[in-house]
Amino acid sequence: MPTAVQPPMTQEEDQAFWKSSQKLIRYGGSWSNVIVTKAKGTVMWDANGKRILDFTSGQMSSLLGHGHPEISDVVDDGMRNLDHLFSAMVTKPVVELAERLSNM
Repeated sequence: MPTAVQPPMTQEEDQAFWKSSQKLIRYGGSWSNVIVTKAKGTVMWDANGKRILDFTSGQMSSLLGHGHPEISDVVDDGMRNLDHLFSAMVTKPVVELAERLSNM
């Protein structure tokens, strides 16, 4: 469930959002007419607070759900401590993951 209920978007806010979206490059067809503001588990909420069962998200969210606590904790730890480096550098977590994957 979302942590805070957002007020519905005004018509002006909705129009401004879709006008700004024209700056983005789409790789497929047209945008859906839904503005998703929150997601948790297998549920999303739109800008008007409507609850939507999520059958459409990418591979990670469709398998694990949005905001999976264990994944959120790992990502949070990574972002707080070691989120991105120059690609010629290697870190202990990368080597440990490589070891685990190569031993499967």
